Amino acid sequence: MTRRRILMRKIKEVLRLIYELKLSQSKVAQVQKISRSTVQEYIIRFKASKIGYPIPKDMEEIELEKRLFPIDQIPFTQKPELDYEHLM
Repeated sequence: MTRRRILMRKIKEVLRLIYELKLSQSKVAQVQKISRSTVQEYIIRFKASKIGYPIPKDMEEIELEKRLFPIDQIPFTQKPELDYEHLM
């Protein structure tokens, strides 16, 4: 079963609580009503994106989402099927 991602504004709030308020991952999870492993996943994705905190004010949420959740990281079961007729 795949998990639904939370809204970008909630991800931004998670990052703010971690980087600005210096809260622990457990406290952030409690405050945001998400699992600690989800908080950890978003931190790992954010660090891998190399955006840096604070997030640039001119960065659109769609760009942030693309950087945090690149298309090549979609689970195999969710990738679109190949058009085999086109390939022949």
